[in-house]
Amino acid sequence: MFEHFHVRFVNASVNDVACTGYTYKQFLDCKPLNFDGTGGAVAFVRWAEKTDSVLRMSKCAPEHQVTYISGLSLDGALWW
Repeated sequence: MFEHFHVRFVNASVNDVACTGYTYKQFLDCKPLNFDGTGGAVAFVRWAEKTDSVLRMSKCAPEHQVTYISGLSLDGALWW
């Protein structure tokens, strides 16, 4: 399951997302939720689904997605 999640973020195709090269600030303007590492697997999956939605709305370029997402983890939340 998590392999599919990772592949969707890293390998989003041009057909799925219109790649416009949005900046990190523009990505944050879409109000993505931060991830603090609490709540267990269920909280992580819900956060991942919401973050995926924000990525699609922000039209974040595939080469920026992992970098932008990693900026959403708080207080050293380890989720890799």
